Amino acid sequence: MNHPVLTTSGTSSFQTGFECGACKHGNVATAQFCAGCGQALFEPCGKCTQPVRLEQKFCGGCGTDLQLKRENQRQQFEKWLVDSIEATKISDFERAIGLLQRVASNTDYRYAEISQQAAAAIPKVEKLQAQRLQAVADLVTRSEAALSAGDKASVVEMLSRVPEAMRTPEIRQMLDGCSTFVGQVQSLEQVLQEKLADKDYEGLAGTIEELLELLPNNETYTKLARKIADKLMSSSQRRFDRQDYEGAAAQLGSVPAQMRDERYEAARQTIEKVEWLEKQFVAEPFATSTLGRLAVRFEKESPQNERAKQNTKELLHRTKQPSANSRVPFNPWRGDRQCWMGGEVGYLGYPLTIDCGSDANIRRQPGRFTIAMGLALQGLGLGLVGEGFPVAKKSRFAMLGAKKPKTCWGIDIGSAGIRAVLLQLEKDEVTLLQSYSEDFETPLSRVGNEGHATTTISGAVTKFLESIESSDAPYWVNMPAGDIVSRFVRLPPVKNKKADELLKFEARQRIPMPADILEFVDWMGALDENSTLGRPAFVCAAKKAAVASRTELLASAGLKIAGMQADQVALVNFVSREFSSVLADAEADALGKFHSIALVDAGATFTTLVLVSKESFWYWSIESGGEDLTSALARSLKLTHSEAEELKRFPAKIDNPRDGYEAVEQRLGELRSRLQKVLAEGENQNGRTNIGETWCVGGSPLTHAWIRIVLLAD
Repeated sequence: MNHPVLTTSGTSSFQTGFECGACKHGNVATAQFCAGCGQALFEPCGKCTQPVRLEQKFCGGCGTDLQLKRENQRQQFEKWLVDSIEATKISDFERAIGLLQRVASNTDYRYAEISQQAAAAIPKVEKLQAQRLQAVADLVTRSEAALSAGDKASVVEMLSRVPEAMRTPEIRQMLDGCSTFVGQVQSLEQVLQEKLADKDYEGLAGTIEELLELLPNNETYTKLARKIADKLMSSSQRRFDRQDYEGAAAQLGSVPAQMRDERYEAARQTIEKVEWLEKQFVAEPFATSTLGRLAVRFEKESPQNERAKQNTKELLHRTKQPSANSRVPFNPWRGDRQCWMGGEVGYLGYPLTIDCGSDANIRRQPGRFTIAMGLALQGLGLGLVGEGFPVAKKSRFAMLGAKKPKTCWGIDIGSAGIRAVLLQLEKDEVTLLQSYSEDFETPLSRVGNEGHATTTISGAVTKFLESIESSDAPYWVNMPAGDIVSRFVRLPPVKNKKADELLKFEARQRIPMPADILEFVDWMGALDENSTLGRPAFVCAAKKAAVASRTELLASAGLKIAGMQADQVALVNFVSREFSSVLADAEADALGKFHSIALVDAGATFTTLVLVSKESFWYWSIESGGEDLTSALARSLKLTHSEAEELKRFPAKIDNPRDGYEAVEQRLGELRSRLQKVLAEGENQNGRTNIGETWCVGGSPLTHAWIRIVLLAD
């Protein structure tokens, strides 16, 4: 059909109309939409956006190839169809349906055939999706049942059939967990075969143990584990019979955990007992009665062991023979006595500078009267530190006319009991005239007993006064280590008056309490104007209220005291007297390091390290003592403190001493570490020190293994 149109030149001409590509209806040239079906007859050019007919080959405005654009669009639709097929193959139905819907939703008649194909495919894919979902649900249900039954291999087999695209987070978690499990089992089974071929029963035991952890109900592995356990236990017994206790323990320790029954437990305890007992005789430094009892126990547990018999015989001989060192109550044993502090370790039971004769208390409890002796020495005017805490006001006239006493009582009232000595000074010779010892029923520091300290001390002092012979000797008592604050300083090499002022200033600055509530004891070393280290000095303080309270308590029990001194200072006084000849070692002085003595006093509550040289001294107290060891043993064995106290002294009575005594050994190791830190500080404070001898006193070092663990060098 021809229609007239107006050209740009203003002349009239005819332009032919065109058919709709969708319905073939003829439309005038100016029509924008088909009059027959409403199809848009034009679309914008993809490049210049001018309107072009749907069937037009090139854009009249910019020359773009419109046919190529249509071909590209068709190829995109076809690609989406292909991609949907591939997605369906791997069960990615959501993607497949999405691609099909994208093609099917297109209304352009030019791509109607492809859109129809996509629309027809959608219900088919949806049906297949429903079938696959049901199949997956069935697999999951069966897998959960298999997992409940412990059949993880079946879980892996079934869930592996679930297409990757259909695996939910829950399915992945179940599959991954079971796959890891199955992989572990397969790997262990391979190792198992290798160990079986090599007859490596120790390695085999570990592998079968792991397999049974994974498959606890597997009869095959259970039977194999029992056979392996029997072989290992037989091997362990043979080694035990040969006295190879370490090897026996290693064999028994390889028994699979699932096979460790009552028979195993009985063998374990026997081996551990004997193995622990055997080790006690290797490094102990002294032949003590406690070690002798352990030897008897060792021989009982291993009657065929010749080494055990020899230990018992040798210890019996050594404990009956007098000690070769008159200071030490024990003969040496096999262990090296070298101390990590310096010099050799000794337990100072009997002093050389005090004639104790055959005093029963000293012989029964050697090394327990050191503080008491130090107190009495100070009362006799023989202490390095001559000043004590003021306990009574004295007139100036009385002080000028006072004479040094010839006898003096030193009374150590500690946490565990009272130790007292009456010393006599005659021509520079000190003799023990009387002694007294009483243990409290329970230590004052024991939990639950703190509130009974006053009545316990009062009753014990009254009993002491009733038990000793009448004497005019003054009484010097101790101030417990826990009530003392001490500071050690180096003053400039100035004379006494100026040094005294400086020391008082240092005390005010370095003791964190008001001076008006404190009582002080101080000391200054001899003046050496050429010293580059300065003049050594120290001050210790106790609260006035504590000094007064202790004085009044003792007075109420009938004990009027002449002096009071700190535990630590009493130890210093004892060491400076007992080792005076050693401390004056000219050879050590010539080397620029004063020869020093280290003394460790370990009581029920505190452990005190004292360093004394010819020039100065230093000490430090650690709140750790025998009562801590008792508490550790009580907790370990689930006993009362009283029961643990006895076993601490006699570990041979512990059923399985390795298990029971381990807590004590651990505490001793901790004490060693603390003492090592303390000594480093002490050496800094003391300047030039050269520890030539290390001694220990008190009740705690008599605990088995105390000296070995706390003081011996590695």
